[in-house]
Amino acid sequence: MTDTPNAGLTRPLLAFAAAFLAGQGLLYALGMLLPDLDLPSSIGLALTFVAALIGGQVFARAAARPMSRGERLRYAALATVFAVGLMAAALAGLFLWYRLPFTLPALSLVMAGDANAAAMMGGWLWLLLGVGVLATFTVCYLAASVGARAAMQQQARAEGRKG
Repeated sequence: MTDTPNAGLTRPLLAFAAAFLAGQGLLYALGMLLPDLDLPSSIGLALTFVAALIGGQVFARAAARPMSRGERLRYAALATVFAVGLMAAALAGLFLWYRLPFTLPALSLVMAGDANAAAMMGGWLWLLLGVGVLATFTVCYLAASVGARAAMQQQARAEGRKG
């Protein structure tokens, strides 16, 4: 075991990454199988919540305690960097695949769907992206707490049945 402050977060972060990637793969497969299915834009936050919940459970089972506030903050920050980084890389890859410039005006057009809405959104795009990152961080922070609490309650019930 190392003395780094994030050593206890390695397994939960790996569990988050695995759940997040599996969920993204599932959503991709769903989109390919049912191309007319209109998924809500909040599906990404729901997926992030589930992945962070799993990470919180993994931590609580391994440590036999919930995450401290500092651990939750570090976990949420690292999970947010992973989730947002993966989405940015996927977007950049799509733009590269279609030979489009990965610029703010092009991103505005993709997000808005039409040129008028993209023009109105253009000046606000950094704020919108910042709100998205903040929402992802908040979801990761809260879901880790909920997941750890659920795992602790499950362990207490299991011990109650044994004893």
